[in-house]
Amino acid sequence: MVSATTYHLIEGLFACEDRGRPELKGVTTSLTLYRVEKASEAQRFEVVVRRGLTPLIGRDPEFGLLQERWAA
Repeated sequence: MVSATTYHLIEGLFACEDRGRPELKGVTTSLTLYRVEKASEAQRFEVVVRRGLTPLIGRDPEFGLLQERWAA
């Protein structure tokens, strides 16, 4: 589950399902949550071009860790 803020950062890179605004124990702010379902079929380059995201230059270790964690 990810917040709306994170969802907007990964939109297009992952398929996500809107889970609404459930009540969360101990959380007073209402949050829209999204369930990450799978990696998108789109290539990162396609998404970057479409959304204008900055590339992960010099972030090979971090990107590798993200890919590793996602695969797990």
